[in-house]
Amino acid sequence: MKAVRAKWSPLPKGAQQQNALWYRIYQQEQGTEAVNHLNRHWLFARDYASICVLLLIALGALGIYQMPSALSWFVFVGIVLTQFFFARRSAVNHAERFILTVIAQAAAKPN
Repeated sequence: MKAVRAKWSPLPKGAQQQNALWYRIYQQEQGTEAVNHLNRHWLFARDYASICVLLLIALGALGIYQMPSALSWFVFVGIVLTQFFFARRSAVNHAERFILTVIAQAAAKPN
């Protein structure tokens, strides 16, 4: 935190100013291998979680009428919900690591 405060002090308080600072830092670091790797993984996990929601809505509604029993429908819904929660948690972890990596790499560079 000392390096971050030393490089970008004073840190902005408002959300818009924080976003502007983050975007400026990200623009400087977006070409690095670590940032690209984490960005790809975050995008994949986010998209996978979104697909799980779409599957739950579309196939869940269709499954009410097409599945042979209520138990098989509940199993399907449980499996898709489990996938969604794991994918969502993964997306959050990758997003946090992505942000921290960008800030850490930018703070480690000499002025």
